Amino acid sequence: MAIETVTMYKFVCDWNGCENTAQDGGEFSAWSNPDSAVGDASESGWWQDRSNEDVWYCQDHPARWSSDLEDGVTAPELPYLLIGDTDGMDDGLVKLVTGDE
Repeated sequence: MAIETVTMYKFVCDWNGCENTAQDGGEFSAWSNPDSAVGDASESGWWQDRSNEDVWYCQDHPARWSSDLEDGVTAPELPYLLIGDTDGMDDGLVKLVTGDE
């Protein structure tokens, strides 16, 4: 039997210090192609940064819908995910709001 090296892909949350992966608790621990990893992250309810296709966040972090803030809902402490729903779609595209913004 031969052992070969293969390239595999998995999503790790881009929130500073977070080590969650999209595959946590899932059927697979990694994917053989990046498109499958993207699909798994999307199906797991991860948020994708609106300004960067390669930045993803798990749902374990403070977040607010932009429309909720407009309606007077209190924002969490910074940093938090600002979920942009200006297009009326629950599309999972977000912006990470930090103390600098």
